[in-house]
Amino acid sequence: MKLVLKADHLIDSTGADPISNAALVVENGRISQITTQDKLHIGENEEAKIIAVDDGTIMAGFIEMHSHIHCSAQEDAYTHITTESNETFLMRGVQAVRAAVGSGVTTMRDLGARNEVVFPLKQAIEDGIIPGPRMMVAGTPITTTGGHCNMFGTEANTSEEVVAAIRQQFKLGADCIKIMSTGGGFTPGTNVRAPQYPVETLRAAVVDAERLNLRVSAHCHAAAGVRNCVDAGIHCLIHSS
Repeated sequence: MKLVLKADHLIDSTGADPISNAALVVENGRISQITTQDKLHIGENEEAKIIAVDDGTIMAGFIEMHSHIHCSAQEDAYTHITTESNETFLMRGVQAVRAAVGSGVTTMRDLGARNEVVFPLKQAIEDGIIPGPRMMVAGTPITTTGGHCNMFGTEANTSEEVVAAIRQQFKLGADCIKIMSTGGGFTPGTNVRAPQYPVETLRAAVVDAERLNLRVSAHCHAAAGVRNCVDAGIHCLIHSS
């Protein structure tokens, strides 16, 4: 059965002007046609479910590139992250992905959550147990002992330890790698302006991740942190402030 969506406007994300009085046809889970309502043709013997979005606009799904689905967004988020159980984190994650897909997010990249939470959550979405966007997950972020987000990260100090942590995340099914290259404002006692890793260690992370066809995102602040990430060839810089 075809699914037909009708709306006052459609933005196709190609840079073209919006289409007025638009119709979008979905067949077998894929968009098969984008046209105007006056040009839409449904055969006499074809079954079609028509959904009219009055005064609405159809557009491509949003992509959320930096999320932490198990984290609270409340003022006492630090208390939550340091005291709550994995079961509570999982419930927060379910709430987060439901809200995301309900607001138009169709792909979400999680850049740091406990392995015991984010991998089962991703699998539950893929199995159709709960609604949610397509998930790209890093699992636990890699940080130094006592470093930024150590309370839910994998602590690794040397190049060898960082590489071992990357391989463990790969084994668990990570789609990407997250490393904390500097301190962060969320973690008491860490220095936002000081690098946690030298360029050589960050470079070792990039080389091994690329061997596994993974990309590395790095939390970084201040000039020294940004410079280290660039020199090491980090694929994606987060914050860079």
